Amino acid sequence: MLHIDSGAVVGPAMSVAAIGASLILWGVALRFARLPAAAGVIIGTVLVLGVLTGWLHLSASGIVIVTLLQGIWIILVAAQLLRGGFHGRDV
Repeated sequence: MLHIDSGAVVGPAMSVAAIGASLILWGVALRFARLPAAAGVIIGTVLVLGVLTGWLHLSASGIVIVTLLQGIWIILVAAQLLRGGFHGRDV
């Protein structure tokens, strides 16, 4: 069941849920890069379930949590790429 506090939050909540879903899909696509793949699936799941269940409120602290989780995933992917990462594989 979708638990959203007010109508003003529906757009941002759906945006965060969509971002979470995209991280899950990227995690699946990056399966050969184990750490970024696992992090993408875990972080994406936390974002989607957090927003949809009402656990993650999109107040100032909630937006900071979303930003930090996305930042962690981006840093992991960047580190993989800088290490010589994906060897020209199509993602």
